Amino acid sequence: MRNSLALLALNIALLLVPRLAAAQLAPMATDRPGNGNAAAVVAHGVLLIETGANFSHDSTAGSAANQLALPTALRLGLGGVFEFRVGSELFRVYQPADSVVVSGTDFYAGFKVLIGRDKPSGISMAVSVQGNFPVGGEAVTSDGYDIEARVLLGWSRGPYSILFNIGGEAVAPEDSDRFGRGVYDLLLAYALPFWSQRLTVFVEAFGRPAPELDRSVNQFDWGLLAGLTPDLQLDLFVQHGLHQAATALQIGLGLSYRGCLFC
Repeated sequence: MRNSLALLALNIALLLVPRLAAAQLAPMATDRPGNGNAAAVVAHGVLLIETGANFSHDSTAGSAANQLALPTALRLGLGGVFEFRVGSELFRVYQPADSVVVSGTDFYAGFKVLIGRDKPSGISMAVSVQGNFPVGGEAVTSDGYDIEARVLLGWSRGPYSILFNIGGEAVAPEDSDRFGRGVYDLLLAYALPFWSQRLTVFVEAFGRPAPELDRSVNQFDWGLLAGLTPDLQLDLFVQHGLHQAATALQIGLGLSYRGCLFC
């Protein structure tokens, strides 16, 4: 499944010509590099490919582990208010102690619906729903069919923008009872006043709180986005875990590209 998704993304990217003219579409609104989902959907008939490489380091009870993953998402817009989304980390190189494990990862599928957007105020609202399918290797799978739903709120005015996500997820690990936890994300971004405001910096707080601390995740992220062209974006982010249940450190470099399939 992971290899098929990677080949599909590559083949589609090669077919997405001619490139979209800047006048045809609104600026790109990607769901990376942070953990929040943008309060916007991909335009009708447009495919947005988001991919990257993430390196993470974690330590628990005196032991350390490093991981390398290639998170990739395909987002297809339909009707200007709906998008279908599927994604996976493709595979992970997992290095606990003195061993190295290379394993395929889980994948997810879902959708996003635009509820409304008010241009004068810069406020937009959407909802997203997705499910995780535990097809990854033993070292990296979630071991359960997880379902997550979020309400997405966005605001932008000039160089400033705010994104807020609130929702929840139901987790079903094979070795214990199903449990639920919340999901929140708050992202503040600023487009720097040079290079036609194509360089944006951001800070983000993200978490999955649960009644049990060992099942909660809270972290702080920061990074930047560079719009090389209207249809091509590079990004960089750094994530810091705020307690033991969160990944201690993660660094990611990503690339997003959009093109017309049937628009």
